Amino acid sequence: MLVEAFYSSLHAAVCSVTAPDLSQCDPSQSQIAADLLNRCEIGEPLRSVQARLVHVQALIFMTIEAQARTHNPAVRQVGGSLSKWLGSAVSNALDMKLHVIPSTEGSELDDDRLVARRVWMSLCVLDRLAAHSTGGGVRIPEDHFVITAQDVVYLGEPLFTLARKSSSLYTDIRSFS
Repeated sequence: MLVEAFYSSLHAAVCSVTAPDLSQCDPSQSQIAADLLNRCEIGEPLRSVQARLVHVQALIFMTIEAQARTHNPAVRQVGGSLSKWLGSAVSNALDMKLHVIPSTEGSELDDDRLVARRVWMSLCVLDRLAAHSTGGGVRIPEDHFVITAQDVVYLGEPLFTLARKSSSLYTDIRSFS
């Protein structure tokens, strides 16, 4: 069920950001993904790190899809709100302690920790962008959004730059409030 939820949410997110008109996206895809993810939430707890990371990634995809729908009032709201998906993703990520900076003393990050770091930073960027676009507050505390020099290696230059800029964007916006 988790794999289906992941692919359905990925499909919904990709459609929402690539379709010239969101009315071309099949709203049932969002609803299917939402139903599958809701069943994952109330079902047996996910135990493995990999399964939990896949779950958070699916929640991120639904956040992206909901963000696209938020900015297009002509599209019927299905599949859950931006607040629901982002809140659930942040809650799950914090529960997994993805915000803890991995130690790399003498070794490189293993695949799971590398994916976890990328997922966390993607979620931090989405949180800041959602706060900016909705005028609301952030869900991830500033002390949990820590960018290190080593992150450029883990994240790649584009995500590293985006993370750095979104962190400073929120700080700049708050200083004007």
